[in-house]
Amino acid sequence: MGREKRNQRSTIHRNKGIFLVFEHYLALTCFYIKYSTNYKERNNAVEQKIMYAGNSNKSLYLSVESSLKKLRTEYIDLLYVHWYDWHTSIEEIMRSLHALVMQRKVLYLVCFRLIWYSDFIILTFFKGISDSPAWVVAKANQYARDHALTPFVVYQGRWNIMDREFEREIIPMARSEGLALAPWAVLAGGKIRTDAEEERRRQTGEKGRVIFEPSWERNDHEKAVCRALEKVAFEIGAKNITSGKYPMKLHANIYLFERF
Repeated sequence: MGREKRNQRSTIHRNKGIFLVFEHYLALTCFYIKYSTNYKERNNAVEQKIMYAGNSNKSLYLSVESSLKKLRTEYIDLLYVHWYDWHTSIEEIMRSLHALVMQRKVLYLVCFRLIWYSDFIILTFFKGISDSPAWVVAKANQYARDHALTPFVVYQGRWNIMDREFEREIIPMARSEGLALAPWAVLAGGKIRTDAEEERRRQTGEKGRVIFEPSWERNDHEKAVCRALEKVAFEIGAKNITSGKYPMKLHANIYLFERF
């Protein structure tokens, strides 16, 4: 099936750590993968699992070659260095990524930022980084410029009205480096809810997500933020308390693509 036909639908597919995404808002189908996490972790037939984890050249090569075969494509649109392992040098990472761009196996590189550890995201033919400290991204891009390598062009990180650490260093760094922003968890993992909604979930047993923290219920700070959002929603006539938070973000940052 060609990329044009695949663009008619929106699907997320996960196969042993490899993510395939079809997005409607892109003009053409976009393949993106993340590398760094050990996608062979649950495969007991593989003894040297360390080769499939981290930011090393070996890990990158194995992950990309495997993804190309699984996706049945010749190149990847977006490549994510999913997290920074704090061991692989910036020099090795950027030279390894640039080699893939020169081979036309990757188009863009993206930066990625998680809550408790650093991430890199990479796009095929463009490079990106994810959930990494601002100084790591700046250092990586400066090294790339100084040595005629491909720099990161997108940064992905956790950003929502309850967690605004993103605004302290990441946004100024992104503006300086010319990086687009791709926030994730913009709905705070489902914690942007009213007191009535939380009580309903408690009574029905529906509860909520516990992927990033053990409790699905909101803490005192999160409840205070939600009550403020509920007040704003009432004043503007919105049906949901999440409706009032987007204009500020989209107005302040032109190159912003949100992931829920």
